[in-house]
Amino acid sequence: MNKVRPIQGRVILVEGIFDLLNLWDNGLSNIICSFGINNITTSKLELLKLLNITGIDICYDSDKPGQDAAAEVKKLAEEKEFNVRIVKMKEGTDPGSLNAKYI
Repeated sequence: MNKVRPIQGRVILVEGIFDLLNLWDNGLSNIICSFGINNITTSKLELLKLLNITGIDICYDSDKPGQDAAAEVKKLAEEKEFNVRIVKMKEGTDPGSLNAKYI
């Protein structure tokens, strides 16, 4: 968490460590990882508030489980008064497979 650098108070939330590493390697420094689609809790979201994070862009896999999880995380985060957006990607893609041009 001490390495993440929010941009205008926002972070990008991804599912897995390889997603995070790919985006980080391609120049994004406002990435955090949930280590799976079922690991976000309200107490973890409250930790983000301590870092003055006000917005979360959820960038989970484009498959149905990923998008269903993104909707659930969005609901939880909005209850904690975050400004939340779900990043839509082309079917069959995930943040770990994106190239620098797409990012």
